[in-house]
Formats: sequence, C-alpha cells, structure tokens
Amino acid sequence: MSASHKPPAAPLPGPGIPKRPSAARAAPLFELSAPAAAPAARPSGPRPAPVSGPSARPSGSRSAVPPGLMPAAHRPPGRTTVPLAAPQMKRRRRRSAWPFYVAMGLILLALPAGYFLLLQDAPPASQELALPGKPVELKVTSVDGTVEIRRAGGEWGQVQAGQTLQASDGVRTGERGKATLSGGDQYEVQLEAQTEVAVDELTDSISRVMLGGGMATAKVQGGGKHVFEVHARNSDAVARTRKGTFAISNNLEGTVAVGTREGEVEFAGRGKTVIVRAGQGSVVLPGQAPSDPTTLPTSLLLKVDWPGEKILRKADITVAGLSEPGALVTVQGRTAVVDSEGKFRVKVKVKEGKIPLRVEARSVSGQEQRAEQEIRVDTRAPQVKVDAPPW
Repeated sequence: MSASHKPPAAPLPGPGIPKRPSAARAAPLFELSAPAAAPAARPSGPRPAPVSGPSARPSGSRSAVPPGLMPAAHRPPGRTTVPLAAPQMKRRRRRSAWPFYVAMGLILLALPAGYFLLLQDAPPASQELALPGKPVELKVTSVDGTVEIRRAGGEWGQVQAGQTLQASDGVRTGERGKATLSGGDQYEVQLEAQTEVAVDELTDSISRVMLGGGMATAKVQGGGKHVFEVHARNSDAVARTRKGTFAISNNLEGTVAVGTREGEVEFAGRGKTVIVRAGQGSVVLPGQAPSDPTTLPTSLLLKVDWPGEKILRKADITVAGLSEPGALVTVQGRTAVVDSEGKFRVKVKVKEGKIPLRVEARSVSGQEQRAEQEIRVDTRAPQVKVDAPPW
C-alpha cells in the first residue's frame, strides 16, 4: 500500500521570499467596547469644511439608524455606544407607552362625569335638596256643630273626634261649626265656621295644608326643624313658620290676610316675602304682593246697611255692609265674602215672625265685632176686610 498523497506544505517564508501582504480587515458591524475617553477639546479657529462624498451626511438631516446600530465606519470618532438587546428594547417601549394608556383611561372615565356636570341643568342655588321625611299623624281632636271629612277622591261625610287625616284628605265646617286639628305636640289648627282645609303633606319635617276658604288659626310649638305651611286656594300666597301663632283668612277671590300673635311668620306672594312679627298683620290683594307689615288694629270696623222696611214680605233678604279686607263676616251664620275694599253683601233666608238679625265680624288680629237689629218677617198675604154698604 502506498502512502496517502498529502498536499505539499506551503513553504515557510524565508529571507528570500517576500511576505504576501495581508488583506485589509473589515470593520465589525457591531462593536462592543469600553467607554471611550472624552474627546479632546476642539482647537479654536475656523471650523473645518464639511467632508464631501458618500460618507458625508447632509446638514439638517438626521440619520435613521440609531447610534447603537450605526456601523463603526460611519460612527463619529470618540463616540461609542452599547447596543440594546431585543427584550430590553421591548421593555423600554412598554415603559414609554404606559403613560399614554393611563391618560386615555382617565379621559374615558371623566367623560360621564363631564356630561353630568357640564351638559345637565344644574339645580338652582337657592333650592335645597329635601330628604323625604317620616309621615306623621294629624287628628281631628274636637268637633262642634256640623263638621265633615272627605277622603281622597271620596264624598263628604260626618267626621268624628279622634279620626286621623292623611295626605289629600279634606275637612270643612258648616254654619256655626268649628273644629280643632292636632299634629301631636308640634302644632294645632282651629277652623272657624264655614272654613275648608285640604291636607297636602304630613311629615316630620313639614306639614302643608291648603286653605280653601274661611279662617284658621295655627299654633306652632317649634323647637325643631319642623315647618308648618299654609297655602291659599285661588292665590299664590303662602304663610309659614317654625314657631308662632297666627291667623290666616281667604275669601277665594284673591284676598288673603295674615295676623301674627306670637313669634313670626313668613308671608309670601308674587315674588315678595315679608316677615310678620307678633302684633303685626299683612294682606294680599288680588294680583298684588303682600303689603308691608303694620301694627294690628285694636278694634274692628263693621257697618251694616239694615233693611228699611218695618215688615219684610220675603223670607230671602240681602244684607250689605263694610268691614276690613281679610275679615270674616257672617250674617245669621252664613259667611259673606268681603272684597278687597272691605265691602260685603250676602243673601240669607230668615224665618217668619219677629227675629233678631245678627251680623258678626272677626279679623285675623283676633278682634270681634257684632251688630244686631230686630226685624219682622211676614210673607202671608194681607187680609182685606170689606164693609157692607149702609143701605
């Protein structure tokens, strides 16, 4: 067997053989090196002209290659960078993106709040948000004469002392009838003859009733946050107090009067509110605001135009007179409407024979006045006697 043929070994360079020049070594694409020393200070003087050629970068432009990935041949001298690995770059992108997501989330969360705060109508500043109160009882504690009750949507019927009133119930008194309503230890309301009230709201924070006509006197004990409020039918007049005693009348034609005996009462109407203190009174005339409070008079005006005939041939008679606006006037127990000038006129039915004709007036100040005159009523046809002639 012959020995395997081996290629001849390259001759070692000797003194007579020139060395082959080695090829130029290419610069590495990525270079890891220690931080370079700080560049030397640039000598003063004019700046060198920019290098022209393919390796020169146009002024004002910015390379798209990050410094860390820039080839070493095109990297500025004296500047060395360490390239970032892919996971590190992903983490950096996540860290730079999370503020954007947080801002977007805050904006989305703020949209509903901005809608309600900016686009919705805000309630008036003076309007308080009232919390629902607990219902309380209002009882009819005393009855004198004809007094009737009407449940919500029902018919009028006779009321008995001790019955409890609910919201939307009504109570009215007849001729010479009186009644007392009690709201526990908070307030008490006395109804005069031919007076009607309707219950609107009964809670531990407010008791609201509607005065349909006639006169009522309220005594509010106070001592808490409870408010007693009276509205007048056919008018926007409102009287309210937390503690005090006052009388209020309503003629159902726009005249409402208030007289305070203890404490103070807010009396409002037509956008105006006055404070009626003890010993003062105020009146609302049709289409007008409450008058400025004045001292309650110590007497009550009452003038009556009595029938001129000595013998009345009709059972229905008309009685007229003059009193004060807001006064309650009754003729034979029947309520007469007192207008804004204090005039009244009412038709009443009387019995046969000789009877007293009685007129009574009562004001919100508590003053009373009476006038009485005896009249004779004879509705029978007069008898005619014919004497026979003397012949």
